[in-house]
Amino acid sequence: MVDPTFSRQLREVALERVRTIRGRLARAGPEHLAEALREAHTLKGEARITGRGDVATLAHDLEAALERGDAEEAIEARLHALEVAVGAPVTGGAAAHPSFEHALLRVELSQVAELTRACSELRALVRATASLARELASLAAVDEHGAREEHRRRLRGLSRRARELAFEQDHRTTVLERDLRELRMLPIARLFEPLALAARQIAGDLGKPLEVLVDDGGSTVDRQVLDTMSEPLLHLVRNAVDHGIEPIDERLARGKPVVGTVHLRASQAGRTVRLEVADDGAGIDPDAIRRALVERGAWTSEQARARDREAVLAQLFEPAFSTRGEASEVSGRGLGLDIVRRRTEALGGTIRLETTHGEGTRFILTAPVSLVADPVVPVEVDGARYAFASSDVVAMSERSSLEVTRAAGTAIVRIEERTLSLCDLGELLGGEPRERGAVVALRADGDELALAVDRLLPVTATVRQGLDPFLEGLALVRATVALDGRLVTLLDARELLRRTRRASPSSAPASLAPPVASAPRVLVVDDSELTRDVLVSALEQLGCRVAEAVNGARALERLAAERFDLVLTDIDMPELDGLALLARIRATPQTARLPVIVLTTRAEGSFLARASELGADAYLTKAEFRTDALARLLAMHVDAEAVR
Repeated sequence: MVDPTFSRQLREVALERVRTIRGRLARAGPEHLAEALREAHTLKGEARITGRGDVATLAHDLEAALERGDAEEAIEARLHALEVAVGAPVTGGAAAHPSFEHALLRVELSQVAELTRACSELRALVRATASLARELASLAAVDEHGAREEHRRRLRGLSRRARELAFEQDHRTTVLERDLRELRMLPIARLFEPLALAARQIAGDLGKPLEVLVDDGGSTVDRQVLDTMSEPLLHLVRNAVDHGIEPIDERLARGKPVVGTVHLRASQAGRTVRLEVADDGAGIDPDAIRRALVERGAWTSEQARARDREAVLAQLFEPAFSTRGEASEVSGRGLGLDIVRRRTEALGGTIRLETTHGEGTRFILTAPVSLVADPVVPVEVDGARYAFASSDVVAMSERSSLEVTRAAGTAIVRIEERTLSLCDLGELLGGEPRERGAVVALRADGDELALAVDRLLPVTATVRQGLDPFLEGLALVRATVALDGRLVTLLDARELLRRTRRASPSSAPASLAPPVASAPRVLVVDDSELTRDVLVSALEQLGCRVAEAVNGARALERLAAERFDLVLTDIDMPELDGLALLARIRATPQTARLPVIVLTTRAEGSFLARASELGADAYLTKAEFRTDALARLLAMHVDAEAVR
């Protein structure tokens, strides 16, 4: 059975696709019609894989109407039917998703005027620099005979002028960056207000009296952070009202006030913002989690008894976990806690849970205030440059000043009063282990790790950029940053720590053991983020390590750079579809024998026959998608012992 949280998430995706289709149809041209058709087809697949056959039928009807060229009124009627089917917030019920004004930034006129002035000053400096370059060129053309003293005099003057221009340009650029950062900042109140409204609406629908307390602390964050955190926080608020706040009779029996409380808090410390969603509800019972894990076969009774409280609560963040037998109309809407964690950590943030059974629960999230001009610690390994967020770095030193010893087959280093395991970052990234010249120590999720690198570079503030699409889902890479005119990979300290925890204790010194060999590595290829989320969750639940690609072209790039045990691909995708991807996989000697499972909305015999001709090992239609069916296919095509 598909995790119910994903069928809830479908609502937001469907409404966005309906908006996109309307926008495309408002424009003339076959390319816009083709895009509208693709959106309808993708929605059909998303509805089927999340168990909403009614929505899939409506999307199929819309797709057929678009292909026939039906009248505008007929198309609009089908779009409206889709909105109704997924619960469009026409009257503002509990299903409503808060609006975070994604399309607009409100900007003071004075800020625009200040930016315009700064750009004009920079333009003037650029012209002055160009003039200086022309003078240098003319000086180089002068015959040196009899003009050496004149050369020296002019060179001294030009050198002084160049230094002045460089200083002034650096100053003006710094001011412009500061102004742009401020322009992107928005008050946390913009996020908390709709969250509070959503909490009250849900409580009203569930018949639970509720007070929502809001304390934003006057905090402001970057618009991109605000948008990214909105959906994870909404999920936590829904959980607080549905899972946390008890019905009236239960609250009275526990001696609590009839009116429950949900508290939204924010506080800012330097470059980090702390966000809290707390409730005074039932709290979380670790024993209920133990029972759920034993019932579904994830743990034995002995394992459940042996795990401490923190290890048990950590299971809430595992894919598709729930202590309820079935979801309510509200519970689990939007995201599962595993995806809440993934999206928070993708920003460089953290999530922590505090709960007392019978008294309440608090989720504490941290996130960077801004993703623009973040300070990073660059390092060099095997001629390539990488970086870590400065907030993840707790110490760094040249190797010559450190003492390295061995214990139980692992390298140990003492750095700034810390005794840490030492791993070779170059080997982790695919290189050969060797002596390196420096060490950087990282902290994440309460653990610390030392990495051997070739060279430490100066800490610098730089601009973080999103990953190219073909890198989406790559756990070790957080983002790219601009450094000395080129892009440098920003590595994720948390993923390095997780891999270290999974590493064998008998690893060689100064090296990092690879992830557990028995866990098959699967590449999921689909242009729908929702579909990828469903598949990643199901595969991780089955014990797989998963990477993602948004289409066939990106998948080929990943296959050329990494090793996988199986590919799970959609057919209909832009740029390079699944059938073309399959053909390229079979035509490449390195991947010719790689198992490929086709997952598609298209159950027509012609498509399946074509997939079979090209060498697909199996296929699964999205309408028939079940985790147990996926497990059977995995067991047939990868090591069966690795699939649980």
